[in-house]
Amino acid sequence: MTVTRVFLTGFMGSGKTTVGQMLARALQWRFIDLDQHIEKNRDKASAIFSAPGGKRPSGKWSTRPSSK
Repeated sequence: MTVTRVFLTGFMGSGKTTVGQMLARALQWRFIDLDQHIEKNRDKASAIFSAPGGKRPSGKWSTRPSSK
């Protein structure tokens, strides 16, 4: 079995980015931070994350959970 991808999940501030960068460096793999990727590709991502009926999400993009 050949592993080609690793996904790290966890709570905010738990060290996913730090561990991911260290792991990628050790394995000589590319590291992608999903929060940064979404922010960089905001216009493309908004189409992916659109609400049912084709409505785009309103408001500022944020990686923080909503208080609602």
